[in-house]
Amino acid sequence: MLKAADPRYVTAHFGKWDHRYDEITPAEQGYDFSDGYTGNSTGGAKGSGGPAVQDDPKRIDTITNKALQFIDRSHAANQPSRQRSRVGQYQAEDGSQSAPTQRGPTR
Repeated sequence: MLKAADPRYVTAHFGKWDHRYDEITPAEQGYDFSDGYTGNSTGGAKGSGGPAVQDDPKRIDTITNKALQFIDRSHAANQPSRQRSRVGQYQAEDGSQSAPTQRGPTR
């Protein structure tokens, strides 16, 4: 829709995509930049042994940094009003899936 209104728009999606039922990729939806076809296991779903047990659980920092870099590139290209990004964070089921620096106080 955005590109139909103004073809100069640059779009991005970072993080959880998870179109497991229709298997449509971000590129097929018109995004110029993305992490590709990602789902729960990419973000370290329970039992996957993935990023949830690493220093960047649920890829929170990675996803946020990619989005910020996209915004910075858009500004550097003098396109700040023609960029659209979407960030899909992975849900943390409990506090054990967050880095100690990202946890709030415990009771």
